[in-house]
Amino acid sequence: MVLGAGLDTSAYRGIAGAEELRIFEVDHPATQAWKKERLQRAGIVVPPNIQHVPVNFETQDLAEELATTGFERGKVTFVSWLGVVPYLSREAATHTFRF
Repeated sequence: MVLGAGLDTSAYRGIAGAEELRIFEVDHPATQAWKKERLQRAGIVVPPNIQHVPVNFETQDLAEELATTGFERGKVTFVSWLGVVPYLSREAATHTFRF
């Protein structure tokens, strides 16, 4: 899971070919729409094991939004969350860390 995926493309290099992995790219809805547009314009096909999850960390609950995409909390999950926390309120960051 990549929280605050922005223009990160790590899911499209190498690990996206590991079809047994489900990759959840989580980001603000506007940022995610912009990224998806850029991927399309660049001719980059989103692999079927990548799931885009639009979440505004300030106003939405990460667990609730992930649940709508088939994310399974009981499974081992690696989470990457780089460069986002400084832009969030303390409450939003704490709520997300609790997840």
